[in-house]
Amino acid sequence: MFTIFFYIIIAINCVAPTKLSKRPFEFEINKFTWHKFDVLVKQFECSIVKLANSKYNTGLMFELSKEMPRNLNLGLVICVKPQKGRKFIKFMDTKVNVCNLLEHVMAVPIMKYIMEKVTRNSNIPISCPLRGNYIYNITNVEISSEIFPPYTPVTEFNFTLNLLDTKKIYATYTIEGETKRIS
Repeated sequence: MFTIFFYIIIAINCVAPTKLSKRPFEFEINKFTWHKFDVLVKQFECSIVKLANSKYNTGLMFELSKEMPRNLNLGLVICVKPQKGRKFIKFMDTKVNVCNLLEHVMAVPIMKYIMEKVTRNSNIPISCPLRGNYIYNITNVEISSEIFPPYTPVTEFNFTLNLLDTKKIYATYTIEGETKRIS
């Protein structure tokens, strides 16, 4: 259990805005994809709009065909390829039960901060169950270079979020991008 919280804290540090100093790089999203693989996920739509250099707006909408099973997990995989690297390296690969995450998120201060920001722009509840035949959405989530620490190296990255149980993946959302030094 400690390992999961450790990885969550690292992930949050990577995605929580930090205002330490101006970043010496630009952040670029090259591609994003989403797929649903099972009838449990009735609808699944995502969007990303570039607002300015290193600044994007993203949204997510989904509908389940029935009440969410309590054993559903959210898997997070982050892979990076250094500037002169030949292949991607798995930086993080973890999963957490969706209900446990929703029910205990407010006990961890940094998670509480992020969840409060997300719930301002969504109708996602902070407890289980997620209902079937109801459209959930998260809108106007800003992704910018501020989510990266100022010491982030020039790298390509791949961020994948999977909705899964022990036997199969129901849906997946992937963002591919890179950081580039400012000339």
